[in-house]
Amino acid sequence: MPMRYKPTANAAGQVIEYTDLNQVRRFYDFVWGDINTTSAFSDSDNTEHRYGWGQAEPTIGTAAPKAIIESAHLNELVAQVNAGRRHQDTNNTLIAFYRPDPNFGTTPEVIDAVHLNTVSNNIDAMLSNKYDLGSDATQVSSAITISESVPWENGYYCIARYDFTDYAQARYFFNTGGTLRVELDQSGGAPASIVWDNIFNSIGEMYIGAEETTNTPGPTPIPTYGLSSGGFYDMNNTYNASNWRLLFTANGSGGTYSYSGYSSYAYSTYGGMYSSRQVRLYGYCRDTGSSFQVFIKVLLIEDADDGIMDGTFDADFGYIMADQSPNASAMLSSVANYVTVNGTQFIFDPTRYTWTASLPVTEVVTWTQDNLWAQ
Repeated sequence: MPMRYKPTANAAGQVIEYTDLNQVRRFYDFVWGDINTTSAFSDSDNTEHRYGWGQAEPTIGTAAPKAIIESAHLNELVAQVNAGRRHQDTNNTLIAFYRPDPNFGTTPEVIDAVHLNTVSNNIDAMLSNKYDLGSDATQVSSAITISESVPWENGYYCIARYDFTDYAQARYFFNTGGTLRVELDQSGGAPASIVWDNIFNSIGEMYIGAEETTNTPGPTPIPTYGLSSGGFYDMNNTYNASNWRLLFTANGSGGTYSYSGYSSYAYSTYGGMYSSRQVRLYGYCRDTGSSFQVFIKVLLIEDADDGIMDGTFDADFGYIMADQSPNASAMLSSVANYVTVNGTQFIFDPTRYTWTASLPVTEVVTWTQDNLWAQ
C-alpha cells in the first residue's frame, strides 16, 4: 500500500536497507500511482481521490528486506521521480544518479541515508504541489464556442459538457494538473452591452482545476481577480440538473474598480453603475455508467436598471491536459539520461489511464435568458 506521509529521515552515515528504500517507494506511489483504484464519484468523502496520477506502481527491483541497498536500486526510483518532476515543471532540476564509487572498484556504491533522504525530500515537495503541470501539456483554447445574439436582460447563461471515459479518467485528468478553460467575449450592440467585453477582458481566461477555479486577468482595462468557490472535487456527487455548485464569481468591479460611464469607460476605485454585474461559473457531474460527464455553466448577471443587452456573446470552452513527460524531443537530449536505467525509460505517460488525444466537449444549452436574476 502507498504511504500517505513522508518516511522518517535516516541519520547521515546510516547504511540503507531494502526496507528503507521500499518505504520511500511506497511514499512516491501516493502521488505517482493511485492509492485507491476503487474510488467512486458516489463516495461521501473524496479526500483520498485527490491523490494519484494513475501511473504504474513505482519499481525498485527486488531484494531481501535487510539487504544493503546499492546505487542500482536507488537509481531506478530516482529515474521515476525525475519523470514526475519533469511532468510538474520542465525547468525542475533533476536528481543525478548515484554512481559507483571508484574506491570500491567494480563494487556498486552502498547508499548512504543522505542520498535516500534527498529523494524523499523531492517526493515530499512534489506531493505538496501535486496539481502542478509544466509545459509538457496540450492546450486547447477553444474546443467549442457557444455564440448567441438574442437580446436579453437580468441573466444570461449557457452550458457545455466535457465527456470522460469514467470517473477514474476524470480524477487523473485533474490530479495531473488538467484544467477546464472558459473565456468570454462580447462584440457589437449598445454601449452598455459593450461594457461586458471590457469586463470579460479584465477577467481573462478562467480555469477550473481539481480544488479551485482561478483566472488569468487580462491587462486591460484593469485586471480583475475573481473569487474561487471550489473546483472539480467540490461538485456535487448526486446528479441533479438543478444541483449546480458555484465555482467562481467575478464582479464588474473586480473588487478594485468599476465601470462608471457608457462611452468613456472611465473607472473609479469603488462604486460605479456597472459594479453589480457578475460573471459566475457553476459545475455539476454525472456518472452515467458508460461515461463520466462534467457540466459547466456560465452565468452573466445584469443590473435591471441597465435595460436590454444586445450584441453577440461568445463563450469558448477549452482545456489544458498533461502530455507525456519528458516528451519525445526531450528524450533525444541529455534529459533522457536522468530517466533511463539499464536501457529502461521511465516516463510520465497519460495513456496509462486510457487517455485520448482530445477531450470531447459539447454544447448543451446555448445562451439563454434567465429571469431568476431580475432585480
